Amino acid sequence: MQNKKLMTIPLLLTFILLITGFAYACWSETLYINGTVETGTLCAKFTSPITCIDSGPDWTCGDGFTNPEPMQRPDGKDIGKCTITNIGDKQFDVILDKVYPSYYTRVEFHIKNCGTIPMKIWRVNFTTSAGTISIYKNTYVKLDLDNDGLDDVEIQWNDGWYQNDPGDPAYEISFGIHVLQDAPEGTTGLTFTVEIELLNWNCDE
Repeated sequence: MQNKKLMTIPLLLTFILLITGFAYACWSETLYINGTVETGTLCAKFTSPITCIDSGPDWTCGDGFTNPEPMQRPDGKDIGKCTITNIGDKQFDVILDKVYPSYYTRVEFHIKNCGTIPMKIWRVNFTTSAGTISIYKNTYVKLDLDNDGLDDVEIQWNDGWYQNDPGDPAYEISFGIHVLQDAPEGTTGLTFTVEIELLNWNCDE
């Protein structure tokens, strides 16, 4: 009788191990899931002509765009000229001819979101022969156009620092240009390049 009891214990332990082993095998099964991830596209383009205020008498203003604020000259003077050229995907050149201190013009353009994800303007780069100056959400910068160490124009950037979703109306953007006292006399073809840099809306700046 004692021998039967001794034989029963190993059998019982073996049965318990079989049960626990089966349970472990069931819970350790690996589940594989196959899926596809599609990324969005970031795309922007100019959607209308890029224009300068350049019809009728010249516009004028004081330093800092005040005293006076931008207005057409009451004396009818019409000498200065602003031209937009070399338009690319997100950049263009501004050329100033026969301009003079207190001359003012405004550049106007639109940028459309042609991608599939929301976008925002990250920064704007102004490049001259003296180098590149960038602005991030601020609205004011001075530029040396002829690399003589003196600022020739000041820029007042007005719009565009917000989110734009696919299907939204295009960004309406403009910036003012005021010629300063240190601009070179008798010079034509004062040029700078404007480049717009974009990010998807949730990127850190």
